[in-house]
Amino acid sequence: MFWALWRKKLYWQAIIHDWSKFMPDEAVGYIVRHNYDEYDHNPKLQAMRQHSQVLHDRRSPHQWGHWLKNGQPQEMPPKYLEEMLLDWKMSFLLKKGRVQNYRHWYDWYFDHKPQLAPETKAYIEKIIAEDQAKNKI
Repeated sequence: MFWALWRKKLYWQAIIHDWSKFMPDEAVGYIVRHNYDEYDHNPKLQAMRQHSQVLHDRRSPHQWGHWLKNGQPQEMPPKYLEEMLLDWKMSFLLKKGRVQNYRHWYDWYFDHKPQLAPETKAYIEKIIAEDQAKNKI
């Protein structure tokens, strides 16, 4: 993520991207998710991970959940929208062939339907259409 953000001239975001995952109350859930084989069958461990994700969303403006105010999606500033898209793309590339069940990063988007404000949604779907055309899908 660092170099992807750096190339977009999002220098500060490159440095602080996902910094909150190092905070103790948030880190526990990520440690549990990636280090315990019984995670998939243990509701307590899953709840810890979900709590960490909620904290991460609140602290990280590149997460769409950060922009929900009283359950209503707010428009994302362009720099955070770019960071979110890069995060999705990089996550897909890292997971492809292991745990990811999606052919393309935007398959995740259409499957999960994140709550987004109209302009944010329109921008993302424009990027998806461009990516699909480029890949002839």
